[in-house]
Amino acid sequence: QGFGSIRYRVTLNMKGTTDYVKGNLHRLQIPNIFRDTNDNLVDFLDLRLKNITHKVNKNGWSTELDFEQDEISIVGVP
Repeated sequence: QGFGSIRYRVTLNMKGTTDYVKGNLHRLQIPNIFRDTNDNLVDFLDLRLKNITHKVNKNGWSTELDFEQDEISIVGVP
């Protein structure tokens, strides 16, 4: 794990929807999965919606949402 790199990526599949906007931040609440910068477990994390894919087939319409954590930058103080 390097500084400034993405730590979390999440893909969610759901029934077809147009309720989400690419680029927005969303709070995902998944207990016992996410960790903060101090490596402590947290119940939620704010992730950015990076991609939306819609699929239509004989089973209906589905939407896939791809989320990524924003890169964390650490700036040194002289």
